[in-house]
Amino acid sequence: MATVPTFVYLGDWQINGGEIGIGRAKSEGASGPTQQGLWGIYRQNSRFNRTIPWDPTTGVAPANPAHQPYWDGRVIAHSGTSTAVTQSAITQAGIGWTITDQWRGRKIKMTSGAANNETRDIASSDGDTVYTTTPFTGTVTAGDTFEIIGAWVVYHHTDSTDPDMGVLVYSAGARGDNWYEGGGGISPCTMFQQLLAELHAAAPYYKMFKLAADGGFASGASPWSTTAWSTFETEWQHAADTALYRYGDTLDVRCVILDAAMLDVKNVVSTSGGISSTFGTALQTTITNARTKFPNALILVVSPGPLAWSLTLPGVAIAVRETLKRVVIENDNCQVFDMAWADWGAPLATAPLLAFNYERYSTEAYLQAGVRLFNAYTAAITAAPTPEPGNGIATYILIGDSQMVGTVSPIQAIYAQTESILGPGPLYVRSGEWIYNGALQQVELYDVISNSNTLPATGSSSMGPDVSASKRVREEHAGGTVLFKFAKGGTSVTSEAVAAGAAGAYEKDAADLYDDVVEAWSLFKAACVRDLNRLPDVRGIAFLLGDNDSLSDAAAAVWKTKTLQMIADYRDVFSTRVGETLPVWFLQPPQHSTIGGQSLLGLATARETIREAIAELADEDRVLVRLADPKRYELKRSEGIHYGAEGVYNIGYDLADDLIAANDGTKHVTAVSGGTEEVVDPSDADATATALADSPDIASYKTPEGLEVTRRSIPDMLALERFQREKEARGRGIRRTHVRFD
Repeated sequence: MATVPTFVYLGDWQINGGEIGIGRAKSEGASGPTQQGLWGIYRQNSRFNRTIPWDPTTGVAPANPAHQPYWDGRVIAHSGTSTAVTQSAITQAGIGWTITDQWRGRKIKMTSGAANNETRDIASSDGDTVYTTTPFTGTVTAGDTFEIIGAWVVYHHTDSTDPDMGVLVYSAGARGDNWYEGGGGISPCTMFQQLLAELHAAAPYYKMFKLAADGGFASGASPWSTTAWSTFETEWQHAADTALYRYGDTLDVRCVILDAAMLDVKNVVSTSGGISSTFGTALQTTITNARTKFPNALILVVSPGPLAWSLTLPGVAIAVRETLKRVVIENDNCQVFDMAWADWGAPLATAPLLAFNYERYSTEAYLQAGVRLFNAYTAAITAAPTPEPGNGIATYILIGDSQMVGTVSPIQAIYAQTESILGPGPLYVRSGEWIYNGALQQVELYDVISNSNTLPATGSSSMGPDVSASKRVREEHAGGTVLFKFAKGGTSVTSEAVAAGAAGAYEKDAADLYDDVVEAWSLFKAACVRDLNRLPDVRGIAFLLGDNDSLSDAAAAVWKTKTLQMIADYRDVFSTRVGETLPVWFLQPPQHSTIGGQSLLGLATARETIREAIAELADEDRVLVRLADPKRYELKRSEGIHYGAEGVYNIGYDLADDLIAANDGTKHVTAVSGGTEEVVDPSDADATATALADSPDIASYKTPEGLEVTRRSIPDMLALERFQREKEARGRGIRRTHVRFD
């Protein structure tokens, strides 16, 4: 009778939530009023516990529900006794089914006789007979009993058949949300479906299909790239046929959630390209299957927390996350849903001294994930509002190669709990600091763990200069700041460098990265209006480029000419102020060296040509230059090419200081200032020290900020998130609607 908005949720055992029945809440300590841990608290919340649909007075399902939103492939829809049979037709005389083909697409299971426990798909049905797609093997005779399995049911996050769940009031048919693997648990669906029910509160309502398999995208007994997807195809057809032939409804899939990478973190071995070749290929296959089947649906791919399985497999989660983001970005209408913010579950019984169990998230995290999934979905489908006149937000552009991406793992910041890097816990976001998440195509609060690198296809979960640049520029702008960061490892200014092995060129004539930047910038501007109701007010561009142009003398020879043209081209793209020349910042690459402490990349002759060219850029209008400084940038390099954490942190502060000063009307640089000062050789320690006299002092990245980390309940965590967002909305003079779990 109607086209029904439908949501598909597919994954590994992680989407079951916690332990079978009630999730990890049951084992998280005796903190609740009934000595059942957090469950003793959550069970008191009527919104959390109510069925869907619910009676507005009792909170339980109505006697005659208007709709049943959840597909349960194991529920018994009808039990009967045959009166006349063939091997492919079962008749129950006098039953009088009034809807032709109302059982089409479901399964029939014999429960007695020679065909006991045999199951067949139902091809069609009439008033009192069901017809199977293939005959039963065992002989079926009159008097044999049977069950028809699979139905759309009332949703409840736990299984009403669980004897341990007597603390709740149940409605008939509330079966839990993990039918395929049995039981029901506290999972992201627990809150996601409550919010969907409120969004789709009137006919045709909504439907949810959820399927958990024993497999990741690439690994396990039933991987989603192969056997699990085949299982889904069959089970989905049962659900779709039932909706069509029983109710006359067509399922319109709006969003597909793919959450199977947790098992891949455990099973995919990070050797011989295993992560990229096995996991990446399997993930792409699954995405392609989903896109083919549901062409118009938003696909949300869940990226596991960076500490997943870290007790036994440190670092593998980081590699899986990077590959996942790279693959997702390459697909249209496909976004990453990052779990980097999530808390972890209670300690394993076998390791009680550990603070967390890095195999499963906490109950709080599952609940909050449902809220965040809903917000990610609604943000993607919400049309952009019209911004208020003159309502700009200070915007800084960061463009570069792997030096701008950054190669320093933020895990050290997690362990050290350094607030200056992470932001105030427990959410690890910084109030008033936004960044464009290119994977989600939305503007988000900055989080070095989850959205520091989302453009273009690198998806690296590493720390770049943005970590300190964002912090510094925020100090100068009371109305908040936003970063647009486009960085990809191995890239260059020139196409000549690409010919020598660089991964891409930013010059316009290369028809390479320039086109990608312009496309991403267009999406960013729309996201600023939609997510912040503000327009970008660009205050400067910082380039970290030149290292990879040193791969050839041919690239170095044309570098200055092409870079000046690149500056003009990108000023045309990014400038938002009439009559002002947008300031541009460059950092001079270090000298070429065959020993530690400097760069080993490229040719010595080419590198020196580029170093000289960058120094000369300071003669240009509103071009700011920082000379390479072994004391400030080279200290503790991570290896022979990339800066270490302290160098990255200093670069971020310096580029922010220089662009801030340029906007104040003073051209503040180190060693080179508008071509009026002598170029200082970085090897001259005395001259360099003099040039750095006015450089800002910063705390070491190793210094903890004294942040006391505590476990917080979900009301505390969401209250903090709500406070931050509402405070920011008040500062912008607009009202932002943010769904939350009270």
